[in-house]
Amino acid sequence: MKTERSALSGWRSILNGGAPKSARCELWRFSLRALLGLLVAFVACFPASAQVATPSSVDIYPNGATMSFVLPSGEAEIIVPPAVDAESIDFLPDPGVRVVSVVKEKVYLGDWVPDGLLPLKKELDECRAEIDAMESAIAALKQSILHLEQVSLSAESDDLTRSLPALEERREVLELEVRRKAHELEAEVARLNFLQEEWNSRVPSDKKGIRVAVVSEGEGNVTVRAQARGASWTPTYEIAGDFSSGRLTIALQAEVAQKCGVPWGGELALHTVKPAESVVIPELVPLVVDFKPPMKIFRSLEAGITKDSAQFAKEVLETKTDIVYLVDGNVSGDGTPSYLPLDEMTLEAKMDVVCVPDFDAAAWMIAETEPLDRPLIPGETQNYIDGTPSGKIKLAAANRGEPVTIPLGRVPLVTATKERLIPKGDEKWWGKGWLEEGYEIRVNNGLSSEVEITLTDRVPVSAHDDIKVETKEISPKPAEQTDKGIITWKLRLASGQAQAIKLRYRITYPADKEISISEYR
Repeated sequence: MKTERSALSGWRSILNGGAPKSARCELWRFSLRALLGLLVAFVACFPASAQVATPSSVDIYPNGATMSFVLPSGEAEIIVPPAVDAESIDFLPDPGVRVVSVVKEKVYLGDWVPDGLLPLKKELDECRAEIDAMESAIAALKQSILHLEQVSLSAESDDLTRSLPALEERREVLELEVRRKAHELEAEVARLNFLQEEWNSRVPSDKKGIRVAVVSEGEGNVTVRAQARGASWTPTYEIAGDFSSGRLTIALQAEVAQKCGVPWGGELALHTVKPAESVVIPELVPLVVDFKPPMKIFRSLEAGITKDSAQFAKEVLETKTDIVYLVDGNVSGDGTPSYLPLDEMTLEAKMDVVCVPDFDAAAWMIAETEPLDRPLIPGETQNYIDGTPSGKIKLAAANRGEPVTIPLGRVPLVTATKERLIPKGDEKWWGKGWLEEGYEIRVNNGLSSEVEITLTDRVPVSAHDDIKVETKEISPKPAEQTDKGIITWKLRLASGQAQAIKLRYRITYPADKEISISEYR
């Protein structure tokens, strides 16, 4: 007992920093401190729940993003979110600040959960706990049924007559309860699977962050910049045409998504072009004309030449290489898209109802705008005519000062149908070296108001001097006919009014030849 107390007293003395009584005690104290230091270092390198830094500002590109973290001069460190390549991290000190040393190392984030996923994590945990409770309840009910099966009654005793109905009733109640619990369990498991799929789609796949430690001198800050994977933004439009006023409203918004695990907030810079990783001065190589080599009998493989494909608020910054939209907004870090309004313009436009019966019996509404006061970037649009959704198109880029023509959508109450004319009586419309064709186009205005309709059709044009095309009948007279055979009529029809257009032409050609009519592209 005395020896045990002495040993305990010695350990307390060592732990409390007391003076060692021997060289052996000094060695014990050194070893214990070294062990504690290793444990502290181990915990620091492998945090159970690391704090991941949120960027101070973000530059977002069509594919990728640059996150910036501002650190004060001196000694500072952060953990950069997942989805970042360590090689992409660089450092930008303020004027007067000098970076002395930097450290970049991967760290395991443990059970770190992004703030945006905490409600889903709680729901998942509660669902799993509910399933555990249901499974335990079902197991207990089955155990009770097993006990009932093991009850023994004497066939000669009165217990059988009195107890059997009660046992049967109790067994039935337990069996029904098992089945009810099983149905509830099945529904809860389905809910768990749904929540788990949602979790898997939103949680960052990478559980490793990057610890960045910076030592600097001077007064100011050091900006740490890191390239983020899995981030993007896409321009989308809503284009609304008002037929009565002739006004066209074009609203641009950005669909932004990222899966870095931390939210982006404040001022975001949306770039239309990502900076090139390498810039090479273009150099033309000479063109050489030579005789073709003799044709080889065996098949040869030729390497093709590929070209790099171009990648495609509160303030809009235009440079010689980029258009940047500065917008205040928030983007969650779990891949959920955010929609941020960028710009809106209202233009005077000419609204045309256009019929092209060779392509569609229904008319189309086309908006022709005045010259733009700012450029348009390409993007998908959702179109509206008088407040009603009318279709989607892909809007091409347009420069400042250019007018644009935008198809808004179909106008199904205005139609143009085309029917072939049939020869009458002994009329002959074809023979050796000639043929005639004719059509009647019937245009109908089913709208509740008068409308001006642009009707477009075509006649063939000759591609050879020996082939002649002659228009025999065209009524009413068209507003325009081009040398490519495109004919345009301008019709003004009252509500419910219809009008017929007749077109007839003759083609002559050498009798010993055959002709074909096809589209020229």
